[in-house]
Parts: sequence; C-alpha cells; structure tokens
Amino acid sequence: MADTVTNRFQVPVRRCCASCLYKLVKPDGTRLCTRAMVIVDPLFCCSFWQMANVFDNIGLKF
Repeated sequence: MADTVTNRFQVPVRRCCASCLYKLVKPDGTRLCTRAMVIVDPLFCCSFWQMANVFDNIGLKF
C-alpha cells in the first residue's frame, strides 16, 4: 500500500508514480520515470517522487 501525503489544500494524495511530477506515459502505455530513467508500474514510488502540479491544485476553489 502506498503512503499518502496531503497537498496544500489538505486533500490526501497517494504517493506513487501516478501522482509524480517525473512520470511520462509512453504511447504504448508504459510508464517511464524521467528522473531515474526506468520503466515502472503506476503504484511504484521511488526516492525522487515529487507531487505533480495537477495534484497540488486539487481542492482549489475559484
């Protein structure tokens, strides 16, 4: 089970490749960690993990 962190609006975000700034989904569907340069699965989490901007803004009210 992946750890969760909270963004700046106190919304829980799962700490994994799917929420990482450094993920790249290739056209064939495989995920690449652009920082570690390895192919990973969506729930993988490495020491380079950083929350992607889209997840940091979840909970923003206009």
